[in-house]
Amino acid sequence: MKNIIITSVITISLSACTVNMVPSNYSGPSSTYNTVDTGKINTVKEGVITSTRPVKIATQNGSIGTIAGAVAGGTAGNEIGKSIAQKHKKHKNTAKVLGTTAGILLGGYLGGKTQETLSASDGIEYIVKLSNGELITLTQTADTVYSVGQSVYIMDGSNGSRARIIAK
Repeated sequence: MKNIIITSVITISLSACTVNMVPSNYSGPSSTYNTVDTGKINTVKEGVITSTRPVKIATQNGSIGTIAGAVAGGTAGNEIGKSIAQKHKKHKNTAKVLGTTAGILLGGYLGGKTQETLSASDGIEYIVKLSNGELITLTQTADTVYSVGQSVYIMDGSNGSRARIIAK
């Protein structure tokens, strides 16, 4: 029981150190709205697309993948540590702790990288010249593509919603 508690504390502590959260207002493709974004008034600016460039959009070090990987890695590492401990009874606890710790770190890293790879999607970075002459950039998923020279609206995300480009 004591080893399970120690393993759990190590798993949670190390997982918390490696987690980067996905922005809470991310709502997927530019044509998809989060329910909390409905009913809000947004400022809209007019502009013209001056440049586009393809990009990859991915969750980096995603928390779900990191935590799941750390738990799985810690469990596997603990089992490996137990197996080693049976052969070397003198260093029984050390083998389990080192196995668990190594499993947590490796599992957390691999889990985060797996989530990053699985969540990757194509996106486009736009440079838009606003009607007041100001240049801005906005990156969004490639579900709707705008062309250089196309007049667009920019929905400002200053009220907590996601900024996005909308066809004029």
